[in-house]
Amino acid sequence: MLHPRQHLLLAAWAAELGSVFTFRILLTRVVVVTDGALANIVLGRMLSLDKALEPNLSDELLSIGGHRTMFSAGTRSAYWRLLRKGTADAFSPRAVREAFPDTLRILSNIVENMHRGGASSEWDLNNVLLRFAMDMTSIVVFGEDAGATSTLQDSETDGLFSIMKRSLDELTQRCVNPVRRHLFWRADVRNGANEFWRFRAAMQDLVKKVKARGPVRDSDHSIAAHLLRIKDPETGAGLSDDLLAGDIGMFFTAGLETSGNQITWILYLISQHTDVEAKLAAELDAAGLLTTKSRPQPRTLQHADLSCLPYLSCICKEAMRFAPVAATGTTRIARQAMMLGGYFIPRGSILMVPFHAVHHSTANFGRTAGVFNPDRWMTTPTATAHVTLQDALETAKDVPSPGKSGDVPSVVSVGASTDATAQQAYMPFSTGPRRCLGQPLALQMQLAAVAVLCARFRFELAERMGGPEGVGNSSINRLTLQPKDGMWMRCFPRASGKTAIEAQ
Repeated sequence: MLHPRQHLLLAAWAAELGSVFTFRILLTRVVVVTDGALANIVLGRMLSLDKALEPNLSDELLSIGGHRTMFSAGTRSAYWRLLRKGTADAFSPRAVREAFPDTLRILSNIVENMHRGGASSEWDLNNVLLRFAMDMTSIVVFGEDAGATSTLQDSETDGLFSIMKRSLDELTQRCVNPVRRHLFWRADVRNGANEFWRFRAAMQDLVKKVKARGPVRDSDHSIAAHLLRIKDPETGAGLSDDLLAGDIGMFFTAGLETSGNQITWILYLISQHTDVEAKLAAELDAAGLLTTKSRPQPRTLQHADLSCLPYLSCICKEAMRFAPVAATGTTRIARQAMMLGGYFIPRGSILMVPFHAVHHSTANFGRTAGVFNPDRWMTTPTATAHVTLQDALETAKDVPSPGKSGDVPSVVSVGASTDATAQQAYMPFSTGPRRCLGQPLALQMQLAAVAVLCARFRFELAERMGGPEGVGNSSINRLTLQPKDGMWMRCFPRASGKTAIEAQ
């Protein structure tokens, strides 16, 4: 389970052993669930189970003073509920729409820099899109652009962007090698520990910077502002600086890794399917958004366009199914013994829902589960990927009621579904009370980035990647699914001259 491509191994085991199977890690039983209906029960409100394997690892990087963060706190804990409800409004429809002009501005930086590289220039799109995610995350978290897209070349002036990259690399190595943290005589381990320290110090500096602005304005919808507004219902006190720094770090890390890598996979998959690329170009052209020789300055993308480009939505949705960045999924701990789909789950077992295996299961998605096919979503009425008001409201309110572990019966019996639909099994943002809070913003970023970049460039995999086989061999789980050494693409401008977004 420490292999960097364990998502493929889990999918292969599920195909051979079935939608529920078990193995052991030393004395701990791990139950893997890939059936869509049962996965929804494991992750859902009825059980409200706590995370199993993720909390302690994440706290090595994020926690200051030994405090839990919203990522690692228990699902029924008062602290988790307080943070979840207190920050949900940062991803409301209003707040997400307000971030759209910044999204376009940052994409304009990227387009301008890529045009400067000349026709058919090669770029590591993974690095480019991580920078996009970094700038957007900085704006949403504390209201300032980090400047990561001012240049698309790595440099020592990248500051927080470089610190985060190196910290996440160290965190991944500790995940692969649990004893690594104890190898203090090795220089690389000491350097990794120093990166953790730099990251936490950077988050503490952000807290000081935000507080130095004075009282939080009502118009400030940043995550930092929402965290500062949170008060303990019993004492009336706000969060301590250590708690603020830990949770700001949590939002930073989650926003950077997931969004940047997911958009990378979307553009890669488009580049490998000329029919998909052609249909997307036709849709953008019909909307007046595509750069052409006769239209060197297409109209600027508007927020309303995101809900009027159905094929773009289907591409993004299918890419998140085919290559979900949270490929290994998530884990939960069984607080009590239970029956799950006819299987007895002993107390203390770890329940694992690997999203890649769920999404590639023929039981959930039919015989074409292993095929990238955006058209599969065109006939599903509720399958559009764009942000809706209902999505945001449901995400905000889906928090379990407080209670003790005894509230969950010692044996919960649920039957296996014989009709696990594709919609039910689709969970790139997880599901249940702990599904991704930032889903509306992530979807907006995906749709806007793909629309803007594909309207201005055609992408072709660079020779150094070794073709699709090379990409497949280099795809690893380093906390999220990503290309090990970047995603190098040749970028062909669709027409010469400045585009409308650059002229603004």
